[in-house]
Amino acid sequence: ASECPDFFQMPIENEPGKTAWVWTSANAKYLAGTFDGHRFAPDHGFTPLQNEFGHNFYAAQTYSNAPAGRRIQIAWMRDGQYPGMPFNQQLSFPTELTLHATADGLRLYRRPIPEIQTLHGRAAHLANLNIANGEKDFENLHGDLLDINATIEIATASQTGLRVAGEPIVFDVGKNTLSWLGATARLTPVDGRITLRVLVDRPTIEIFAN
Repeated sequence: ASECPDFFQMPIENEPGKTAWVWTSANAKYLAGTFDGHRFAPDHGFTPLQNEFGHNFYAAQTYSNAPAGRRIQIAWMRDGQYPGMPFNQQLSFPTELTLHATADGLRLYRRPIPEIQTLHGRAAHLANLNIANGEKDFENLHGDLLDINATIEIATASQTGLRVAGEPIVFDVGKNTLSWLGATARLTPVDGRITLRVLVDRPTIEIFAN
């Protein structure tokens, strides 16, 4: 049993004509597999997989019959503290779900919807920065509404990452983990790099990796 369950059919990416069913729970755990109308059979057993590693994502639900067959998910950001804000609750950024067949079985991916880019104002582009043995300040980049896309080449670093709104986002090279705000998730570099998408919406930070 689970609070706020959601259950829906999705196409499997790069597998034309193939679909699977996905069950999600309030705490961002999920199962993916087959459903014959009576019995749901997850392809990796009934041990749920984790789809979100922060402390506030809860009770997520998806839209049915969205245009172009997209599966859009939004969650309640529970237990948030909003000093100085004219509200006491908040929802997450909308994300688009896709289902992928991997070597480990079916896996659900979440990415911020591309429509977020229509909200962009001033842009800044920085490239080929060599940051070794310390930190680099970007004093001209500030604000409480930010959409950050960063590609970080690890090279010989033991740790690397970003500091956003005063909060460290740290990738530990030896452990292959990404840590922030008391939460930790596994993250495996691709070709010696990690990519981070960080969305800052005044009192909240949402992070997507690789």
